[in-house]
Amino acid sequence: MSAPLDMEFARPYIQEALRDEQSGMYVSMDNIVLFWPDLREPLLLGLKGASVYGPEGRVVASIGEAALGLNKAHLLMGQIRPEGLVLKRPSLSLIRNADNSFDIGVADTKIYGPAQPKEEDGAQVDYIEQILGVLAGDQNGPVADSLLSELRSFEIEEASLLVDDRVLALSWVLPRADIVIERVEGALRSKGIVDLPAEAGAAPRLKFTAELGLASEAVDLDAILENFDLSLLGQKIPELEILKMQDVPLNAQFKARIDKGMKLQRADLTVLSEAGALNIAELSAQPVVYKDLGVLAHYTAQNGQVDLKKVQVTISGVKLEGNADLTLSEAGTVNGPVRLEIERLAQSAIAPLWPVALAEDNSKEWIVDKLGAGIFSNIYAQGDLEVLPGEGRTSVDLKKLVAGFEFEGMSIDYRAPLKPVTNAKGRARFDLDSETIRIDIESARVMDLAVSEADVELVNIIEAGKGQADINLKLQGPAKSVFTYIRDEPIGVNSEIDVANVRGQADMRVNISLPTKKDIKIADVDVNVRGTLSNAFLPNVVRGLPLSEGPFDVSVKNNALRVRGKGRLGDQPITLDYHEYLSAAGKPYAMQVKAAVMATPELRDQFGMDLSSFLEGSASVDVTYTEYAGGGAEALVAADLTPARVFVDPFDYEKKPQVKGSATLKAVLKNGDLKEILDLKGSAPALKLESSHLRFRQKGEETELAGGKVSRFTLNETVAQLEFEVEPSGKTKIVLDGPFLDARPFMDDEKEEGKPYEAPPMLISVAADRMRTADEETVQYAKLYIDIDEQGTINQMEMDGIAGGGDIYLRYKPDGSGKRVFRLEADDAGAILKAFDLYKGVRGGKLVIYGEPIRGVFDRNLIGVAEMSDFKVIDAPALAQLLGAMSLPGLMASLNGQEGLSFTKMEANFDWRYRPNGSLLVFKDGRTSGNSLGLTFDGTFDNAAHTMDVTGTIIPLSGINKVIGDIPLVGDILTGGTGALIAATYTMKGSSEDPKVSVNPLSVLTPGILRRVLFEQK
Repeated sequence: MSAPLDMEFARPYIQEALRDEQSGMYVSMDNIVLFWPDLREPLLLGLKGASVYGPEGRVVASIGEAALGLNKAHLLMGQIRPEGLVLKRPSLSLIRNADNSFDIGVADTKIYGPAQPKEEDGAQVDYIEQILGVLAGDQNGPVADSLLSELRSFEIEEASLLVDDRVLALSWVLPRADIVIERVEGALRSKGIVDLPAEAGAAPRLKFTAELGLASEAVDLDAILENFDLSLLGQKIPELEILKMQDVPLNAQFKARIDKGMKLQRADLTVLSEAGALNIAELSAQPVVYKDLGVLAHYTAQNGQVDLKKVQVTISGVKLEGNADLTLSEAGTVNGPVRLEIERLAQSAIAPLWPVALAEDNSKEWIVDKLGAGIFSNIYAQGDLEVLPGEGRTSVDLKKLVAGFEFEGMSIDYRAPLKPVTNAKGRARFDLDSETIRIDIESARVMDLAVSEADVELVNIIEAGKGQADINLKLQGPAKSVFTYIRDEPIGVNSEIDVANVRGQADMRVNISLPTKKDIKIADVDVNVRGTLSNAFLPNVVRGLPLSEGPFDVSVKNNALRVRGKGRLGDQPITLDYHEYLSAAGKPYAMQVKAAVMATPELRDQFGMDLSSFLEGSASVDVTYTEYAGGGAEALVAADLTPARVFVDPFDYEKKPQVKGSATLKAVLKNGDLKEILDLKGSAPALKLESSHLRFRQKGEETELAGGKVSRFTLNETVAQLEFEVEPSGKTKIVLDGPFLDARPFMDDEKEEGKPYEAPPMLISVAADRMRTADEETVQYAKLYIDIDEQGTINQMEMDGIAGGGDIYLRYKPDGSGKRVFRLEADDAGAILKAFDLYKGVRGGKLVIYGEPIRGVFDRNLIGVAEMSDFKVIDAPALAQLLGAMSLPGLMASLNGQEGLSFTKMEANFDWRYRPNGSLLVFKDGRTSGNSLGLTFDGTFDNAAHTMDVTGTIIPLSGINKVIGDIPLVGDILTGGTGALIAATYTMKGSSEDPKVSVNPLSVLTPGILRRVLFEQK
């Protein structure tokens, strides 16, 4: 009791006593002592330099120092039956096999591998397991009846422990382990201290106790692992690659079932820790502080199942909970579903939790950076865990990973500068296999727009530069905000609409598909928008005009913006279909507007279509206005002209308002300027316009007519075709030809007094098979050439044609000296006078009129002479009044009969004076000659006042007077030398249509008048 007793004298006996006859094993030692530190405990036999030999005499194990606790009863009978076995500073090995079984044994002196001998069948003899089997009550084991049969305790002091996990392909060394296992009252109790590896300083120390219940066929293990105290003496445990802990006050409950061979069959584990830190390099470079760690697990060896029923821990204020159902295979693989849940998490708390291993992953940008503010709730992540052992490294993979969460108050900035979704509420799901995040939004806002029924799908978010975003939003709010949202990059709906001044309410569905890489092009963005605008005001929709009211259907699809509905364009009601491509490259047009609108003069002016020269008032039109890339545009117009007044002043044509009329045309524009009107067609009463072409040009900011061609038109009686050209100076060249021309509107010499000439200078060329010159009168095969200057002065006029049975030759043009002279020759004088509505009572005859300027080359007033020969006069009311006043019934009968009064010649000098409101014709020295009657006349015809004032002398029976006057001497006596025997003066005044005629009866004998009548003077 006071000191160890040297037992060298008894060493041979003790060595013999320790020989196991059954197994053939025996022991030798270098030194042996006996000591009894506690009378209540067994005597202890201490051994130094002990070696254990097998049946074949080979060393099984070398033990530096050991102790045997001797059974007192057997000692009194001279037998050594140890109750306790103590190994001091041994080298032990603990092997976890691929089938999840465990082997434990004594290693060789190098402690790096087992050194147990093998039996003949090759199976390794595991003596430590046999000892543990005796302690566990195995009655059938190889040492049950040996000297160890009374063993009640087994103790290891200061052992070196090599752990070889062949499932995880990991191994590490525990530098010190003190373990005591004893059998008490049908149970095994164990306790011990294990030092874990450390880089510097004292090792972290693990203390534990356990109790093992015993049974005949198997062992029920109920152990309480208390006070897992890993003191803060080592900063980390580099050899443990799976899970590293420090500063862990840990409480755990472990329930398990092992078979008689000490193989684990099933186990339940409960672990609780109030606080600590995790050293996981993949999670964080620094220890991750946690609290409230809890684990509830179950293991079944039969199918290799590990059921993590619940795992929970709180990190950075975030509580995480999880579970798993894992399978451990004989090949050392681990696989099975795992799930992690978080009840509530602020988005700002994600960044501190984000694993270091995923710091450069593209998913971090979407989950940490692009989502902001807000709160996550009901978060989960689940997948299939797969652990594959390999040479030098274990592969850990999580497949079929999906995650989901609910959120509120969230912002989603999926692609700047696209406006982010803010204050979002909804749910999201992440699928690792498809690399997709789908976000379903119940409510949110974009700018000041309310968002509902929205979803955002982000595809290929893992690989940088490959992501794609598909965004669906239902937006309600100010129309200005909607157009701002779709105008800005990267959507880029950059239309002509003045977004800053847009007004109204919008109810829209927006779909945007775009790559999530940086610096994308607008062509890479696919935008679909559909919805309605109400109470709208869209400035500058087309040609600077606003679109208002509504509602309008709005859509953006296939790279195009579309607005359809009924509203107002400018101040006019309109039915509109507006279509604009966001990028016109390769498209049929850049913008197109189909509209039904009342085309007021103001609206026509807005489109650069000045039709005021033939259209007055408004017309109902269906128009398709199309703009092309490069500035070109065209307008297809179908107009109902019924409400408008249509007029063609040169032809005296007018269609009054509310009389039916229509027109179609195609207008071609360039950079907003009207260039052409093609295929112009129209119809109205007495009007038909076939395909026509008009050309325009720009003069400063004004658009002016440059020319055109009318293939065929019908206007009243006129049927012709027309070409014209307007020079930049304004001079107009016109060529008209056709089967019929009504020239009456051009022959009216009357104009409003004081009104200046407003038409341009013109060169007119006309060829007509028939030309109407008066009611029921025409000229055949008429050809005209007319030159009119800017003052309305006719500089030149030429005409050829046929009137009645004779040709017409008319020229008014400069002669060789530059003086403009007038000459008219007509082979049928009566026909031309009747054709031009000058006088209807003449039949036959030949007419020649010559005139020249009175005062100079540019004087339009003419002085000249007119001569008509060999003609008859019938049905002349004024002349009939004159003959009636003279009581000449014979002449009256001739005048009113079919024969008429014949004249051989009529001649007069004249002055023709131009006046804007009507010409003045002055006759001088006018006279006629014939067999029945002679006349002289002087006077004026005022075409402005439609009056006449003529005086002259009438000489009846002119043939008799001539005979009498020709009698020598008698004629002079009878006529007084005047050559006339019977004559009278007359006057005609008043209306040109019905003048008042009077005769002076006192002048019936007027000497000398006959000379003038007989043209004796030239």
